[in-house]
Amino acid sequence: MVDNERLEAVPTKVIRVGVMGDSITANGGYVRMLNELCPGYRFFNHGIGGNQTTQMRRRFKKNIFSRGYEEVIIFGGVNDIASNRSLETIQKALLGMYEAAKEKGIRVIAVTVSPWGSYQERNLKRFSKDVQEKTLMLNSWIRGLKDKGIVDAVADTYHRLVAQDGRSMKEEFRNFPKRKGDGLHPGPEGQKEIGRVVFEAAYKIRIQQMKAVTAQPATRPLTESVPPKKPATFLVK
Repeated sequence: MVDNERLEAVPTKVIRVGVMGDSITANGGYVRMLNELCPGYRFFNHGIGGNQTTQMRRRFKKNIFSRGYEEVIIFGGVNDIASNRSLETIQKALLGMYEAAKEKGIRVIAVTVSPWGSYQERNLKRFSKDVQEKTLMLNSWIRGLKDKGIVDAVADTYHRLVAQDGRSMKEEFRNFPKRKGDGLHPGPEGQKEIGRVVFEAAYKIRIQQMKAVTAQPATRPLTESVPPKKPATFLVK
C-alpha cells in the first residue's frame, strides 16, 4: 500500500531539473542516464569543463534561476582542490548555491566529489600530499548537509566509485573503450554509475510512488447513483 502522506511529494507534471557542474557533468553521460531513469522529469545539462565552484556560483542565477527550474543538482569541487583553493572557499561557494536555491523553493541535490587518487599519483609534481585529505574533508562536509536541512538529498559518488585503495576510481568506472582513462574523468560505465547514485539518492522513491499511483485501479465516485430497475408489468387476460 502507498503511504498517502508521502504521496504529496509525488510530481503531477514534468519536473525540470538544472544540473550544475564541471567537465564531469559537461560530458553528459550521467545526465542522459537520469533522463532515462526518471519518467516525469527532464534534466538539463549546465556543466562547463574546468569550472571551479566559485565560477559555478557566479553563473548560478543565469543558468538556474532564469530558467525556472524546480530542482537543481550541484556537482563540483575537484577543480578547486586541484587549483589549491582552500576548503573554506569551496564550502562558501557551494553553500551559497545551496542556500540561494532553497530560498527560491528549489529542491537541492548535492553530489560529493568522485574519487581521483590515481590522477593525483600521475601528477605528483603538481599536487601536494594534502589534496586527498581535502577531498575527504569536503565530502564529509557535503554528506552532513542533509541532516542540517541545507540540502534535500546527497548523492555520494565517492563511496560508490572508489577502489579498494580508498582513493582511486575503480578501473571499470574510469576506463573508456580501447583506452584507459585519466583517473579523474569517469568513463561510460562511471558516468552511468553516477547517474544511478543520484537516482537512488534523490529520485528512486519518487518514481516508485508515481508508478504506484498510476497503477491504482479507477473507482466509481461515491456520489454516482445507479437508477433503479423498473418493475416488470404483466398483462392480465
